Amino acid sequence: MKKQIIHGTVVKVTKKEIVLLTKEGQFKNIPCKKGDLPLIGSSYTYEKKSRVFKNSTIRNVSVAAIFFIAMVSYLLFSNPSTKDAYLLAVDINPSIEIFADEEMEVTHVKALNIEGESLIEDLTVDGNLNEVLKEIIHLAVQSEYFSVENENVIALSAISLNNKVVLDGAAFKQTIKQTLAQNKINSDVTVQQSDEEELQEARKIELSVNKYKMYKELENHGKKVNASAVRGKSIATLMKDIKQSENKVTEDEEVTEIEVNGDEKEKESKEEGLKNGNQQEKGSNNNKGNSVNSNKKGQDEEPGYKGRNKSEEMKNRGKDKNDVNQNNGKGKSQEAKEKGNKGKEKAREKQEESKRKSQENKEKAKEKAKNARNNGKGNGKE
Repeated sequence: MKKQIIHGTVVKVTKKEIVLLTKEGQFKNIPCKKGDLPLIGSSYTYEKKSRVFKNSTIRNVSVAAIFFIAMVSYLLFSNPSTKDAYLLAVDINPSIEIFADEEMEVTHVKALNIEGESLIEDLTVDGNLNEVLKEIIHLAVQSEYFSVENENVIALSAISLNNKVVLDGAAFKQTIKQTLAQNKINSDVTVQQSDEEELQEARKIELSVNKYKMYKELENHGKKVNASAVRGKSIATLMKDIKQSENKVTEDEEVTEIEVNGDEKEKESKEEGLKNGNQQEKGSNNNKGNSVNSNKKGQDEEPGYKGRNKSEEMKNRGKDKNDVNQNNGKGKSQEAKEKGNKGKEKAREKQEESKRKSQENKEKAKEKAKNARNNGKGNGKE
């Protein structure tokens, strides 16, 4: 037993306790023993007894037990096998992320939108990654996220979270195809590899990895898009947008090629016409020279108007020939210019036709979306 002595002046006495004022100026409340009633202002000493271990054995055992419990807890919750090693991002219209450990056992599933939350409510998150994926596809079929008549698209992105073994996307694609075939549903299934960096970029703008990839692809095609618009679209709709943007890029390239070819042909024709004109001018000068020589010769051989008339005749012939050549050159140049204009006109018509088809496709897509929403309201689902 260890004693603690408290000494002070009595300032208050009650049935249960005595208040002492110590030399240090502190008030101490001590228990009042039965029959012990000291006078106020008198000195009073109180001995407080406290229990201590007789030896350090029990204390050491207690410390060891606490340490053991801490170590067990650390091993249980920090075991590398329980950490997330892989992520499989699934997008239909529901956007879902499936996390798995190194043994490909699912640790948890995360929904990225309202449709995804609704879909995984009945999901049993237990078992192999492939089995959980199969169950998700079954639930999506039951929730009528797939159409028997219309085009369906599923996008997968496999991500390794610890930079080790890469997930086999082909196996997941085969699982989805088999599951849909059992329900007589066809769908395009795209499987891509991704990484943690792309995952973080997608999360910054609140997109799934698959939609983020499509968002960047639309941007690369020169289409102005915003993350909120992409977030609200299904994978099938985004795929159509990408195809339309690809077609537009191809058509623009064709139009540019036609215009360039037309300009080049026009330039070649002008150069050819100019060349012919120079040749004709040279021929005219030669004819003039011949005419002068002939005139001189005529004057030498035959005095009077005979030589002069002959020279004049040759001069007129050279001039007529030069005029014909110049007209031919101008005609060819004009013809080439008209061909170039026709090429440009054809390119403009093709571009307008492309815009018209694009507008029709947009209107059809809007009508289809409207019908889909109406059907959804009729079935009591979003």
